[in-house]
Amino acid sequence: PQGELFKFLAPDFKDKKLLLQRTTWPLSGIFNPIDGLMYLADPFIGLLSLKLEGDTAVEEKIVVHMNFANQVSVGSDGMVYVTDTFSRINLAFTKMANFYHEMFSGAATGQLIQYDPRTQTSKVLIDSSSGSLRIANGVAVSKDNKFVYVQGK
Repeated sequence: PQGELFKFLAPDFKDKKLLLQRTTWPLSGIFNPIDGLMYLADPFIGLLSLKLEGDTAVEEKIVVHMNFANQVSVGSDGMVYVTDTFSRINLAFTKMANFYHEMFSGAATGQLIQYDPRTQTSKVLIDSSSGSLRIANGVAVSKDNKFVYVQGK
């Protein structure tokens, strides 16, 4: 499959420009107000950063490898948070049967990962061993950066 990133133009959002074509398809993306990069959650690769200049993607970089990056959010301090839905399987190297087994197994294998663009380091805030997240999907950071909402099961 191929994913595409489009820019839709206001005010009517009918005009669009193709910015990027990929062999995989990111599930979510968000701009970081601090470093100006777009961060993408790609379930086949992980967390990507994308530098845009006008209507051109000039640099794409894998910043954190993950098994199933799902949703990405950025705090007002520039910290990036991303959910890893299934930390035990990698979509790029597994059969769909394994994916469905993991999804319906009931095992808590989701993770929440924090990426610091300033230091270019990441850390797992909630890991699968805690049993806290069965399927980690959405993530949102509070306005004051004091807590993170995670949609999971």
